[in-house]
Amino acid sequence: MTNDAVHPVTLCLKAWVDLAEDDHRDRGVLGEAVYGPADEGLSNVQWAHVVPEEQWAVLARVDGILVSYLAVMSRTVFADGELADVAGIRSVKTHPDYRRRGFATAAMKLAATFIAGELAPDFSLLWASTMAVPMYQALGWAVFDGEVVCEQHGTTVRCADLLAESSFMISFPSEPRRIASLDLRGLPW
Repeated sequence: MTNDAVHPVTLCLKAWVDLAEDDHRDRGVLGEAVYGPADEGLSNVQWAHVVPEEQWAVLARVDGILVSYLAVMSRTVFADGELADVAGIRSVKTHPDYRRRGFATAAMKLAATFIAGELAPDFSLLWASTMAVPMYQALGWAVFDGEVVCEQHGTTVRCADLLAESSFMISFPSEPRRIASLDLRGLPW
């Protein structure tokens, strides 16, 4: 078989607490393939810790190899000063050898079905690299053009100041509404 041969993807959604040792090991291997041995560009950003009871993982495997992964979490944020329940998508990654084949899209679609059916948030958020914005837009996400603040090193900062080559994206379960500002009420994911 050549690299262009079609390999079926196996998608699995698991509660974080149900991830096996192999799943965690494979996540580490995938992370190193995507980011290298150290996340140099992300090293100064403090990220939210995993709350196992409030996080789920979508794993996409081809021939048993983890080729794409993402996590779903729930959190309450402030949207224009009012509390809102959100689903957060975090740590979306696809092995460089498997990009542009629909694996992240398939994982996002499974996550969206889970979010709508199980979490039923007011809206969903993710922090996207510039490279990935078109994929998320094709899935119905929109770039959030308002102000987003989060906690960093004990103070509140604008998220846009943390990672210049990224965008916050938002998805509504039904009709979009205008939101001018978001406060993540903690560390970003």
